[in-house]
Amino acid sequence: MRTRRVTIILLTAALAACAASGRVAVWVSASGMMPYHLTEGARAGFTEGLEETGLNPVTSSEVYSLNLTVDPTDAADLALLASALGCDYVAVVEVQSDGAEFVLGGRLYEGYTGELREGDTALVDEVADASRLSSRIALRLADDLPDCGPLLSLGEGGATAQVALGSSDDVRRNDYGWVYRYGEPMIHPDTGENLGVGIVIVGVLRVEAVRGADVATAALSSTIGGLEYASTDRVRMFLDEDYAAGDFHRGTVVPFGELGFGELLTEEREVPLPDGGTGERGEPLAVKLSLVDVEELDYSPVALDFVEGTLAVLGDDDRVHLYEDDLTPRRSLEVDAAESLALHNGRLYLADSWSDTIVVQGLSDGALSTPETINDDLSAVLLVSGADGNLWTTTFSYSAGWDLYTYPALRLSDDGDVLEARALDDVGSLVSLTAAPDGTIYFLDNFGPVRGLTPEGDIVERGARMLREPKLLECDTDGLLFVLDGTDGLVVFDEEGRVMGRWDGGGVIDLRNVDGLARGDGSCYLISNWDETLVRLELNIEYAE
Repeated sequence: MRTRRVTIILLTAALAACAASGRVAVWVSASGMMPYHLTEGARAGFTEGLEETGLNPVTSSEVYSLNLTVDPTDAADLALLASALGCDYVAVVEVQSDGAEFVLGGRLYEGYTGELREGDTALVDEVADASRLSSRIALRLADDLPDCGPLLSLGEGGATAQVALGSSDDVRRNDYGWVYRYGEPMIHPDTGENLGVGIVIVGVLRVEAVRGADVATAALSSTIGGLEYASTDRVRMFLDEDYAAGDFHRGTVVPFGELGFGELLTEEREVPLPDGGTGERGEPLAVKLSLVDVEELDYSPVALDFVEGTLAVLGDDDRVHLYEDDLTPRRSLEVDAAESLALHNGRLYLADSWSDTIVVQGLSDGALSTPETINDDLSAVLLVSGADGNLWTTTFSYSAGWDLYTYPALRLSDDGDVLEARALDDVGSLVSLTAAPDGTIYFLDNFGPVRGLTPEGDIVERGARMLREPKLLECDTDGLLFVLDGTDGLVVFDEEGRVMGRWDGGGVIDLRNVDGLARGDGSCYLISNWDETLVRLELNIEYAE
């Protein structure tokens, strides 16, 4: 096929447009005697079809302003075109003639992987046919492409970025993506032949918050090979095979170091991988809860949390009591007065609303490091290590009248700095809070239903109206929501609000007296301050094949 030569006007990397699903160059190749209106109709139709899929085609003037000789059958040439224009894809529209009929064809080249997709062809003889059929071909070729977009801006220090991807691309909180750029063309030293353009992986990002249909903010890993992030870098979101290669599930937060990249340039937030292994598996189908142990305590438990084989129970004796996952006592540690407790990233966090302080102590080998006050101006009511890998707390402030409060939920850094605030409206008296892997906060107030607040600010309910007396909430890395109800028992909901399992109390504990709930590795734990009791339930989850 004859190649088309274009005259140099300007060789420049085009600025990345703010398109959500990727930027694409459309190259038109014609052979034989082609009517101009036919090729232009094919180009217009193909561009329209790509736009319908959410792709952002660059203008034809941009494509043909480059000093390139492009062979549309040569992947190296197409890679060079994508690199020069800062595109994620190149679409090739081919119009051929055998003297009697015109044949319209289309192919789509994926710059990131270097792969050419199979194309479609059709017979055309009019402009209307060229436009209509090429649009249809483009729609088929662009189906299920990976979501790509540019970095819009870099945060101070290069630890965060804004990305032109959002809810319209099904991008969610804690999704991962590759940050990449095109390398220099590889030219044969003897023949001068273009051997291709390689993709350079700069680092990995994790979505922190989805800010709209086409914008999200993300945390960046350290770069590799001494590179630095640039505002011209592009992002390709992880596919299923990327998560499988990383041996974790979408929505689960893992350190960047486990993916072969550096840690965060600021801090790292981590949650345990789902119970039962880290490989791919189906959705939860059913949850079975059965009583294993009931421990009578010599203190009144106030709060509890579980992480990586350690159960920590805060008592009214100003001590934290540590247990193995089977409730074997490990030791107890003296702490300052506290009302709430969280285990997060290997450290113990204690909150006291009376003194407006949050204290953190390193927890290693059953011992505590010297306590450090990380925030001395928050009247923290609850302290939660969420399944989204973040530390959350709530505080209240009087809004009007002696019994009216405003409860913001605050996402904290490991050092106690407030990273995000979400207003929990119409909350009378907050009693429980938890965070799901997708960043949704579920909360309970006195006499209210179970409600969730998404990162986008939407209020959702999950199994809320069927419960008569909900008291406590806990969410795990599978997205299962555990709700302790004083009348209906411990009820487990999936992400669609379906009941996955239930435990009625077994006649061993008054559910109205349960004050704390924690999800462990294959277990659930309950505490009762009134009964001075610690209960362990065995947890078995059945997954789809």
